Amino acid sequence: MTTAAAGDDTDPPIITLLGANALTVEAGTVYTDSGASANDAKDGDISANIMQSGVVDTSAPGSYILTYNVSDAAGNAATAVTRSVLVADTTPPAISLIGSSPQTVILGASYSDQGATANDSFDGDISASIVATGSVNTGVVGSYTLTYNVVDSAGNAATAITRTVNVVAVTLPADVTPRSSP
Repeated sequence: MTTAAAGDDTDPPIITLLGANALTVEAGTVYTDSGASANDAKDGDISANIMQSGVVDTSAPGSYILTYNVSDAAGNAATAVTRSVLVADTTPPAISLIGSSPQTVILGASYSDQGATANDSFDGDISASIVATGSVNTGVVGSYTLTYNVVDSAGNAATAITRTVNVVAVTLPADVTPRSSP
């Protein structure tokens, strides 16, 4: 049996990605790379020798490239393999009312809306960006709707929430007479 000399090994190893090549990862989450494997005709499994370059920063939305490379014992370099990772904020913010809905206000009384809060998985507290629409006319009996909505920095719109405010007239029972001032 003849043994090939190290100089006879001219075949480069082959790198294979583990997992998908193009990935999308939610911003603000933890990214764990699946890695790659490498096999060489002479050296066998040399996955442990793979050098990876590039970093995925999930705190910054954008596109990232990870590169994997390896050489066998004879110095033959594999063809580098890359993985594309897109970090994107795709989760809409959540809005919560402060106070109850519906609310009741007596005709002619003043009304001060309690507002709402908004939290986003990536941007955090974005309550200051809430847009409230609608109004309450305490001088007119009726049911009024206030709507709250917000959009995060990635353009994801929350599901709008509403508060109903009922303006009601208070009538005294027939057997009660209003007191007059002296």
